Amino acid sequence: MAWFNAFSKQEPSDVAPVLRDREQILAYLEALFRQGTELLAYLPGDSLEPYAVRLEVISEEKGTFTVRLNSRPLREPGKGMLTEFWFNLDGQRFLAKADCLGRSSADRNEFRLPECISQADRRKGNRMRFGTREKAQVVARESLFEGIGLSG
Repeated sequence: MAWFNAFSKQEPSDVAPVLRDREQILAYLEALFRQGTELLAYLPGDSLEPYAVRLEVISEEKGTFTVRLNSRPLREPGKGMLTEFWFNLDGQRFLAKADCLGRSSADRNEFRLPECISQADRRKGNRMRFGTREKAQVVARESLFEGIGLSG
């Protein structure tokens, strides 16, 4: 799918393009819904891991969408809280920010449609966190006999 021409450049040129067209945003959400793609929901400023959700309902008339929680997160967004949704579509990673309107049922949250969707670069943040029970060890080698050992 060639949706890249729908992005409009912002000033200055080093800022990633942002999609603001409501019809295109709805098309992205509908594609995620049809494919059953998981989205990662994250509360900005929170130190907790993002949690997985799936789109349940998209209401163009009300200007909302509803997500179903795959599992109960430690902290859910409350009414009026801005939530980030990270998702992959057509081999690209995107970010949408939406305001929470509250819970529509025990395992569903309702959000206002995002005003924009931007391309998201994964290299800016941590790729993976190691849990304390994993006892992860890393060895960085500079040459055959020299290097730095890290363990965690």
